[in-house]
Amino acid sequence: MGIITSGLFVRNINNTEDAFAHMVVDVNGVTCSCGNKGCIEAYSSIYSMVERFNKLNKNSHPGTISNEVSYIEICKAAEGMEPQALDVITYAAEFMGEGLANLIKLLNPGIVILSGPLIRNSQLFYDICTDMAIRKSHIQKDGEVIFNRGGQFNEIAIAIGASAMVLEKFLKGERK
Repeated sequence: MGIITSGLFVRNINNTEDAFAHMVVDVNGVTCSCGNKGCIEAYSSIYSMVERFNKLNKNSHPGTISNEVSYIEICKAAEGMEPQALDVITYAAEFMGEGLANLIKLLNPGIVILSGPLIRNSQLFYDICTDMAIRKSHIQKDGEVIFNRGGQFNEIAIAIGASAMVLEKFLKGERK
């Protein structure tokens, strides 16, 4: 995640990009890879979605050998209204939307650009999480948040952001 306000990058305390993924959206929730409980990442990451799909698939077909599927296969199956894939996408997108609503309430942005492989490969995930964010953020009648899928840089947005951080650090170093 990156935040730009008044033309400047806003950094988190550890200067990492994963602060949003570790926002807690369920205090008694699933244990995250960071050790905390209920982080967005524990519900909405590609890894957690594949894990949930495989668990649902195993529970509905006990005794069968489970072939792990890719998140792209889950996205396609959900678009085709396959019930387990639809459940996984909806579940993950609702937690993502909850986190986005919290971010919107806190920062009151004019635009939220969502990018990455999951956003790119699932229109359904994008639609559910943005709808949830709008509903849960309780935006006033005259307020508006614009959501953008991919931004100007699409697939290379993450690389552009990382490059900008390196360049900014380099330029700050030259001024000292």
